Amino acid sequence: MRVATIALAASVVAGTAGTSNAADLGGAPPRFNNDYAYAPPAPIWQGFYIGGNVGYGWSAGDHDHFSSTDGLFHTGLDNSGAFGGGQFGYNAQYGNIVAGIEADIQGGDVNSSAAYARNGGSGLATSGVDYFGTIRGRLGYAMGPWLLYATGGFAWGDVTSRVTGVTGAGNSYDVSGSSMGTGYVVGAGVEYALSRNWSLKGEYQYLNLDAGTIGGTDSGGFGVSTRSEADLHTVRMGVNYRF
Repeated sequence: MRVATIALAASVVAGTAGTSNAADLGGAPPRFNNDYAYAPPAPIWQGFYIGGNVGYGWSAGDHDHFSSTDGLFHTGLDNSGAFGGGQFGYNAQYGNIVAGIEADIQGGDVNSSAAYARNGGSGLATSGVDYFGTIRGRLGYAMGPWLLYATGGFAWGDVTSRVTGVTGAGNSYDVSGSSMGTGYVVGAGVEYALSRNWSLKGEYQYLNLDAGTIGGTDSGGFGVSTRSEADLHTVRMGVNYRF
């Protein structure tokens, strides 16, 4: 009986050691607690946002002035000046990809003037953009706190035109006004997240605006008209707050 008891104990010990060695040699893998599973970073660019910006614009715009007595004058105007405004939009983030829509409106003083002369007549042409805005799509790639993006869409602006002068026949004129120019905008930018809610951005936009014709008459009753096109380049710095 004693011999049988000793044999049974030895069998149990041997079985336990064998199980331990099997585990060491690649048995069932250990179980991990799900509380320690890897979680991807939060989509920090997701949601609605609002912000403000300041910038500088310049333009190689074209100005056409027509006089019934002197014909057509074509003058290139290099508009430039500062502006400021605000923007709001929404981003959806899918991993590193960020897609959204943004609208902005700007006010400023981007203008210039140039003298012209033809067929005995001469004068001064002035053109500018007092305020403008865009509605754009945005598509970007997020790398940690950085967001690189391209943007494009619809652009509009208040394009002002004025011509003053004297025709070859000696008639004076002063024709001015503004018209709503519409066109397209393309650009690119970079944004940096300071926190979950605040970010800084730098952006370039190119706006192509085609405005209407403004008409009038000179002192002799002959027709005079003016038309401007704004080919506007802008750079801006801004801040956004995400909700």
